[in-house]
Amino acid sequence: MPGNMYVSRLNAWAEDCLWEMPGANKKIRTPTWIEICSAVMGRDAVNIARSDRSGDKNATKLMRGMQLRLLGCVVDGAPLPLDMVEQAFARAVRPLSFTDSKGAWNGFAWAECVAVACALIRKESIQSGRGAVSSELDKTCTDRDYLFGRLLAVSHKIEFDAAESGKFPTNALRLMQSFVQSPRETWLHLYCKLLPYLKQLGQSGRGNRAAWYLTLLGEIERSFAPEERADSRPLSYMFLAGFSAQLSELYAKAEQRKPSPPFEPYSPPSGRDELFGCLLAVADICEWDAMAEEHNGIRTSQRDGRTNAMLLTNAYVIKPSFTWMHIHDKLIPYLEKSGVSTAAYIQRIISRIESSFAAEERLKDARLGSGFLNGYLSMRHAMTAKGGLKQDAWAAQPASSLATHQPLRYAGAAAPRKPAAPRCGLPAHRSYHWRRQQPGAFGLCPYLLSAGSDRRTGGVPSASNCLADRRRCRYLS
Repeated sequence: MPGNMYVSRLNAWAEDCLWEMPGANKKIRTPTWIEICSAVMGRDAVNIARSDRSGDKNATKLMRGMQLRLLGCVVDGAPLPLDMVEQAFARAVRPLSFTDSKGAWNGFAWAECVAVACALIRKESIQSGRGAVSSELDKTCTDRDYLFGRLLAVSHKIEFDAAESGKFPTNALRLMQSFVQSPRETWLHLYCKLLPYLKQLGQSGRGNRAAWYLTLLGEIERSFAPEERADSRPLSYMFLAGFSAQLSELYAKAEQRKPSPPFEPYSPPSGRDELFGCLLAVADICEWDAMAEEHNGIRTSQRDGRTNAMLLTNAYVIKPSFTWMHIHDKLIPYLEKSGVSTAAYIQRIISRIESSFAAEERLKDARLGSGFLNGYLSMRHAMTAKGGLKQDAWAAQPASSLATHQPLRYAGAAAPRKPAAPRCGLPAHRSYHWRRQQPGAFGLCPYLLSAGSDRRTGGVPSASNCLADRRRCRYLS
């Protein structure tokens, strides 16, 4: 073999397998053969093979055969065997299997296995013609598996920051194998487990940490194509690449992180789960913003990670229609604190979401699916971004069509009578008295959707007017 060909093949192997390896001095390099054998076979098998002087043990024979195959890849330019990639990936997505001699979880061994598996995935992606996968985060990548990997990495970092301990695997790592097999269902289950940690981050006094993580999750959710987000098939190798790249970005310094890509303005979704998610996001943002204060140019909120919308999320997933009424009630004082213009804006958004429901879907109190999280996180991200909402899509509908809208109600509840004059200007200012008279009823006030206003404010909805006439209002949103 010519010397220049030998050197070029060595260089090709080194470049194709580059990945950021864990350690005190993290750097991008090619994993050693021992590290590759450990990722594929396991550390215990490698230790047995290295200590076998006779060379007769099965682990020794297996490791010898694997190194011969690697030699063919490096020197002869042979393709990397796919079974190596599959075995390394299968071990990397089972973090709980990495333990030390005392049975305690070995986080470094697992992190090393993830990095080596990603290096092999990068090599396999290049030789198959799909292009190189980088250890640096690609925020423009819209691959479904890559995005689910990013979601899991953020979930892991949220719990890691809140617990401030790396001695035990997080819920994200405990559910990693299930996440790969059923990403949509496991993601909803995992998010519900994250809520106590988001609350803990909000109480820690370290700025808007919970809000920052929720915004990042919303950014990832908005990167999904709708048809791919609804796909329930298992995740591929790209999941692990996205997980590793996102985790590396989260541990990097703020000035080293890449800026977020621009997004198209968010339009109202059409699915039931997504619409319920949008309702929860509006309540969450309204309460957060009402309690926000500005210090040294930074806006922080006392309700970060602890809004009523977040505290009632678990109940909301199980019984969305019933729980939404309770969240709506708790929103009243925050709307009063927000002021007339902000309350009118929230009114318009809630009204637009409610009018997007099909009657039979709004009446259902069935458990929400994973699409709820996509609607919640996407809507939350859009409401906190400048120009995040598509204004014409979220504009109020014509009064003529809204005046004929029939309020939704549970079966058996009497229809509310129509008031003689518009009295209700704000969505949350709905009479408790009417609700006690009509248990379980809910719907949209036609005056709220069309002409609810106060003449003294020039047609702008007035909180004082609604509060003064609270007993006389017969509708609630």
